[in-house]
Amino acid sequence: MDTFELRTGQVLHLQPVKATMLRHLLSKFGGLRNVLDDPQGINKLTGSARFRALDAIDQIFNYCAGFGVEDNPTEEELDELAELGFRVDKPHLARVSWLRLLLEDDEEAGNLLGAVMLLTLRGDEEGEVEEEEEAPAESEKDARIAELEAKLAAIEGKGEVTEDGS
Repeated sequence: MDTFELRTGQVLHLQPVKATMLRHLLSKFGGLRNVLDDPQGINKLTGSARFRALDAIDQIFNYCAGFGVEDNPTEEELDELAELGFRVDKPHLARVSWLRLLLEDDEEAGNLLGAVMLLTLRGDEEGEVEEEEEAPAESEKDARIAELEAKLAAIEGKGEVTEDGS
């Protein structure tokens, strides 16, 4: 299980989020490659583009913190969050608010966000490898279908059967 230790010493347990949603949110920055190539790029933006980017960062953090962290606030912490006016009616919203209070600064929040994204994308890459391994089976299936179609065409008199029976 993947974990993330806060500066306070508290350990959070992480899980991957849905890669498709993460990619969608990252597309607001031009995709993951753009973020990796220029992580400080948002600081160069001005006006409405900067506000849109900051809103996208907030969405990414809310998604990754809300669904990528397994730990939850205690009942006492939930009561405190509710008193402060935070939404606690859904577990992921309560978790996001709780984490915003636990994290010491933007750097720690960014590190948590990065840990969840890395966990997600690493798992997604492993999924792509599995899909690549399955691909030959699909092509073998397609080849077998083509072979059977050729035999059927030969039987119907539309083609000739070769020596290998196809």
